[in-house]
Amino acid sequence: MEGTLDWYATYEELECVFCDYRPPKADTHVLMVGCGNSALSSEMHEAGFRRISNIDISAAAVAKMQLSFGQLGMEWQVMDATAMTFPHDSFDLAVDKGTVDAMMSGGGDDAAMALSAEVWRTLRPGGIFVLVSHSGQRQAMLNEGVCKAHNVCWEMLELRRCRLSPQATLINILRSKLHG
Repeated sequence: MEGTLDWYATYEELECVFCDYRPPKADTHVLMVGCGNSALSSEMHEAGFRRISNIDISAAAVAKMQLSFGQLGMEWQVMDATAMTFPHDSFDLAVDKGTVDAMMSGGGDDAAMALSAEVWRTLRPGGIFVLVSHSGQRQAMLNEGVCKAHNVCWEMLELRRCRLSPQATLINILRSKLHG
């Protein structure tokens, strides 16, 4: 998996969450929000999720990942997570691993709220949003985003805490020193 980086969490660390709330099935349609250069999509594919749509605002990241994992048949698109082109009710599962945090660290609460509203819009009724975040403000911001757009709130099914990886710790320190 040369060239990939999972500085928030790997599939191995998240597997129990997926198994508890949305076990791997070939027909589960997954949205990977802000896929970056993470191996999570390929690991989920290996675990049994076959319909994965990966999006990122970075054309370079999408091209690199499509080159690395294109043979798996996953979808790769350059797309802004705050204004997705997917139809309503498209996905059974949405996964964000750090995109909300990246938006919020740069003072982009409005962008993170728009992402929240778009994830809500594209999830099917009963869909699950797995959010890996280190922000203590995430729940209020996510709810504000969907409340403004859809007049609803997210239901938090579970909150798990874990240690930060050395890479995440370094990035969080750099963000705080560089003000985002």
